[in-house]
Amino acid sequence: MQRPAFFFLCILFSLLMAGAPLHAQESVRLAPPILHAPENLKFLGDGITALLTTQMENADLLEKDPEAAGYEIRSVLTAFGGTMVTDLTLMDLDTGKAVLSRRHSTREESEILPEITAFGDAVLTFLQKKGPVAETAPPVPSAIVFQTKKASPLPGAPITFQIQGISAPRQGALVSMDNGDLTGDGAMEIVLADRNTLRLHTADLQRELAAFSLPHYEHILRVDVLDTNGDGKAEIWLTAINPNTQRMRSRVLVFAQGEIREATGIENRFFAKGRNEDGRSILLTRMRGFRNTLFSGDITEARLSGNAIRLHESRHPQDALFDAIPVRVRDLQTQDRLHIGDKGMLSLVSPSGETVWESRDAYAGSPVFIDYVLEQKDGPPERFYFPGRTRILSQEGEPEKLLAIRNVEAAGRLFERMRMFRSGSLHLLSWNGYSLEIAGFTQDFDGYIADFIYIPSEKNSPAKVLFALVKGGGNLSLAPETRFVTCSLSP
Repeated sequence: MQRPAFFFLCILFSLLMAGAPLHAQESVRLAPPILHAPENLKFLGDGITALLTTQMENADLLEKDPEAAGYEIRSVLTAFGGTMVTDLTLMDLDTGKAVLSRRHSTREESEILPEITAFGDAVLTFLQKKGPVAETAPPVPSAIVFQTKKASPLPGAPITFQIQGISAPRQGALVSMDNGDLTGDGAMEIVLADRNTLRLHTADLQRELAAFSLPHYEHILRVDVLDTNGDGKAEIWLTAINPNTQRMRSRVLVFAQGEIREATGIENRFFAKGRNEDGRSILLTRMRGFRNTLFSGDITEARLSGNAIRLHESRHPQDALFDAIPVRVRDLQTQDRLHIGDKGMLSLVSPSGETVWESRDAYAGSPVFIDYVLEQKDGPPERFYFPGRTRILSQEGEPEKLLAIRNVEAAGRLFERMRMFRSGSLHLLSWNGYSLEIAGFTQDFDGYIADFIYIPSEKNSPAKVLFALVKGGGNLSLAPETRFVTCSLSP
């Protein structure tokens, strides 16, 4: 990041080059810039305000009485992972709609000033012409927004992701996360898992309630939280492995008397939270195969009963432990199944077995893997990558939507053997009558999204997503770090 003095010299130059005063009947006010950054960038916010103020004053458009202004310029600056994103919006205060917007992403601080100047010029041109309000312009609240595309079938305003907070970096790469009521008090807790340690946190991640460590020779692959025995307290279904023997070291954990305890013995099986045909969450499981076979036996539904796991017959497709999820995205009557291909392509399969949609982008990329064929004569061991999480958003009376991880690999080709991700984002997919299209998305973050949780709206609180963003992660990483990003979804 360059010194503030250089930035203000650039501003001074821009002010000296400003044109002669213009004349217009409309008036505008400036909202204080919103800054999202792990470091102090107040000098950049002050520079944005100074430049826009001078542009509007020279054109005789800046309203001295903010309450009398007809328009408002809102600016958001996000600096994260070496990337700076500017989001500029001109709001019509009478209609509450955005009439102009501009977004720019850069790694060069010197590119910010031209963007601010260009947007200021666009505002002057618009107000002089007094053009009509664009009917399709989405309402932009005074928070950072990373979505401008409107999905055709969605009523009202488009879905937007608004960053509410970014945590300080934590050492290590998060592997998996999930949420549920583990204490039985009606409040949600969050479970975070890295390579060898599982931690239970309050919903705001401000307080750690308990921790559970695995032996150094065991690695966590996945964590799922679900109440399977109906006692009002969710269990932690932990999938882990001993990389040396390639045998699973999975177990069920519960929170009791202020600590995380093992409720069952160690199992040589995989766990995965799934869904039945009624839309209810269930816990699916399958045994680890012998030697060169990854899986063994049937997929069954697992429930905790005392200190043991009870297995029940499942109607889930027997070759798809982590996908083939029942969804109702086309309409409320038609139940399809969502499949995740080997290279991350999502597909929607009808009850008759017909593929009715397949994604163009690769989703569910994850660096979490196991090698299950160790002795290969002609090449490296066979490797299985666990798919990233895909959540289903259900709202009464409406078709379901999908929230999926979109991680892009740095190698240029997706899903290579050594996964090093250059960017990660979340995509909201909604049915438009003939396919699933992107109805909302976050910006492309520097790093990859390891996992995320979805928190439905409550009373006056909007729906939210909390995701773990890992920078420097992947199979070759030596010193990764994890940040937690909270976004609200609107409308």
